[in-house]
Amino acid sequence: MRPPTMDLLNALVVGADHPSTSREAAAYAQRFAAGRLGGIVELLIDNPAGLADFEGSELMGLPPDTYRPLRGKLVKLGFVVNTGKRRETPSGCEAIVWALASRQQEVQR
Repeated sequence: MRPPTMDLLNALVVGADHPSTSREAAAYAQRFAAGRLGGIVELLIDNPAGLADFEGSELMGLPPDTYRPLRGKLVKLGFVVNTGKRRETPSGCEAIVWALASRQQEVQR
């Protein structure tokens, strides 16, 4: 079951006390980020064992500096968790493997 997009949008709301330009920019960012966040969620649905950021970045066709903060937002929202596993990056370093929170429970069973 896919997380509802409205939950993602509601988590990105700017307060009413911010200037109208900030609210307009936030509305644009919500549409942009929600599409990208949804893409990451779908990618993790298709990869239940999880992905390291370098793998997700490559599969999404996004620069790592764009992918990583979006995945981080999903972690803060509770949709994505650290699996406790590591994978070797192309440069030989260790990278955290991230998965959907609900899928991680299924994988551990």
